[in-house]
Amino acid sequence: MGKHTHRFTRQALYDLVWSEPRTHLAKRLGISDVGIAKACRRALISMPEAGYWAKKRAGKRTRKRLLPIRGPAMPDEVRLGGGSYWYHESLSDAELKVLNPL
Repeated sequence: MGKHTHRFTRQALYDLVWSEPRTHLAKRLGISDVGIAKACRRALISMPEAGYWAKKRAGKRTRKRLLPIRGPAMPDEVRLGGGSYWYHESLSDAELKVLNPL
């Protein structure tokens, strides 16, 4: 895959992975589906389970899991591609106070 870099909020990436299969999304973004899955796991973003899209196409009942609340120091930005699948965002003043109340 290419060296494309994409930045999303956790909510935006959650919406994307629940809108179409990861393999389709990966082709559209120019990155691997494994990279998308890794980024989602690191950012605590729930993904469709195996067979979800087949069940949906067949008209069977499916369940969309909710986006978990992020932890106190966890960034809201997720970066995909560019050789790194990690996310980064500087902490807000409020988040810093939670971590260091003194």
